[in-house]
Amino acid sequence: SGEWQAFINSLTTNLTAFFREAHHFPLLADHARRRSGEYRVWSAAASTGEEPYSIAMTLADTLGTAPGRWKVFASDIDTEVLEKARSGIYRHEELKNLTPQQLQRYFMRGTGPHEGL
Repeated sequence: SGEWQAFINSLTTNLTAFFREAHHFPLLADHARRRSGEYRVWSAAASTGEEPYSIAMTLADTLGTAPGRWKVFASDIDTEVLEKARSGIYRHEELKNLTPQQLQRYFMRGTGPHEGL
């Protein structure tokens, strides 16, 4: 029910950042390089999407962007943060951990109501 989901959403902690726990991503890249076939990753507590997007950037840099090469699944018990993850819209200050190259390759500047984001 809606009331139950509101209760769940109020209890969850949503600490997230792009490339949080940065030492994990080189390990992910090494592991992905050694595997054949489609490489799949599940981000079970995706929050607002920074972690699964960081995983996707790592896999794109490591394995390329050909369809069927890799796939990232993301879920979260908090429906409000998951909606933000689906939108893929982030404020400039949320992108501070990214390099200029990552920003240029994987992000677009907002327009209209999202201008400057």
